[in-house]
Amino acid sequence: WLAAKAVYHDHEGGLELTKLLLEKVEDVNAVGQYLHGKEYTPLSVAAQAVKNGKEHGATLVRILVSAGARLMDAEKVRWQGIIDDVMEIPANLRELSADHAEHQN
Repeated sequence: WLAAKAVYHDHEGGLELTKLLLEKVEDVNAVGQYLHGKEYTPLSVAAQAVKNGKEHGATLVRILVSAGARLMDAEKVRWQGIIDDVMEIPANLRELSADHAEHQN
């Protein structure tokens, strides 16, 4: 998640760092914590980067999703729509996916 934060804060080399860590050691779903204790995933940081117009936010979302990144359930309401837009998932497929997940529980 530190590499995702580097992209979010527009640090030079953030995308390259993300790719390197995913190749070597990084857990794509590692959970980080904000100073106030709230947990977050790298994918939610990437979605925030997109929302805030960061230069490489959409690229970071695509890299993380292609590596198997997922949001925690608590993050989905806030960030899933942004991720779906970046990944160009049509609204009707989002609804089908949500219905399927509902019936799995």
